[in-house]
Amino acid sequence: MNGASSHWTSRLLLGGTLVSAICFGAGFVLGLVGLVPYGEVVSNAGVLTILATPAVALVSTAIELRKPQPQAAWLAVGVLAVLAVAVGVALFAH
Repeated sequence: MNGASSHWTSRLLLGGTLVSAICFGAGFVLGLVGLVPYGEVVSNAGVLTILATPAVALVSTAIELRKPQPQAAWLAVGVLAVLAVAVGVALFAH
């Protein structure tokens, strides 16, 4: 099948997942050995990573698909815009 490349999108999703899992594991271990403040910082980095991963992947998808599938690229941009509005509403409603 000769579909559009999603090489970077899949790598970013995998990388974000692995980095966040490593951060969560390291934060857990740091908490177990008594370094709770450092564990919290590392765990928070994991949370930020796992939250940012889909947004970064959507940007990558839009870039990768802009020439071969422009409608799909615009759809990724639209989903990213909806995500941004949802985050904005959540932040301002709090």
